[in-house]
Amino acid sequence: MLTVIGSDALLDLDPDLGAALSPDEFAVARQTIRVPLLCLEETSVRGKWGEGSGHLAGLLIVEGALLREVQTARRVTAELVGPGDVIRPFEEDGEEDLPVRAQISWRAVNPVTLAVIDGRTFAAANRWPQVSAAIVARAVRRTQRLSVNLSISHFAGFPTACCSSSGTWQRTGAGSHATASSSTCR
Repeated sequence: MLTVIGSDALLDLDPDLGAALSPDEFAVARQTIRVPLLCLEETSVRGKWGEGSGHLAGLLIVEGALLREVQTARRVTAELVGPGDVIRPFEEDGEEDLPVRAQISWRAVNPVTLAVIDGRTFAAANRWPQVSAAIVARAVRRTQRLSVNLSISHFAGFPTACCSSSGTWQRTGAGSHATASSSTCR
């Protein structure tokens, strides 16, 4: 499912993680903090992506996009994640710590490259706590987006029409967002 395809400098893959560093600090951190890269070979995965480990913090999406769908009872919600998002798919299968049974599936919208963020990453970044803080902020940003989505879903009379769009995932200095080049709604 996941294949190691090499390694690279974390700050080359995602320069925004070093935005709080001085140019000199950035140059040294860029040479020091390296991460393994993985390719997701499957186009669709149900449940966990295998076993995690105690030192594995998460996977940073470097390229591509994933659609994470959660089905509870007869309802399905979806979350689009892409470059800059941190995911932990090895911990969620819909049976742990949830008040209702849920089925979780992931679909690759585009080919996906992931950077492994683990204890080695944080140890290498030890001299630059700003980098570690930026990684944690990515995970927090994702939970904040999810809480906004949850709030929107509770609006009375919110349209439930099915909308699909084909678009691209773009990164900006403030993070990632999807832009649709065309959209259709029913």
